[in-house]
Amino acid sequence: MSAVRFCAALAASCACMASLTVSAHAGETANSPVKWQAWSELGAYAANREESRRGEATLWAPLLQSSTTLFFADIRGKVFEEEQHEGNLALGYRQMLMNGWNLGVWGGVDRRREVGL
Repeated sequence: MSAVRFCAALAASCACMASLTVSAHAGETANSPVKWQAWSELGAYAANREESRRGEATLWAPLLQSSTTLFFADIRGKVFEEEQHEGNLALGYRQMLMNGWNLGVWGGVDRRREVGL
């Protein structure tokens, strides 16, 4: 898969995830305010040498939330030189405590593809 197609597929995935997150919050009321919003980042680096091209996309999205809890997804993808690709998917949970501390868990999977190495 070329770097351009990989970035396009990753961007489309991020857009789908963001639309699912927005639709999940459509039915919220004043009693359950939305504290955290989804965000995304796209970045790229290019130089006059082909092996110096890189691209990255990130989406962080709250899946379920209340005033003191948050269940979220963190999706990342990277394209490196020489057709190396990497994807990361993580889910996390945070609980705000009355004393100001936050407790949570986070788990994820990584996938890396290297061609010709």
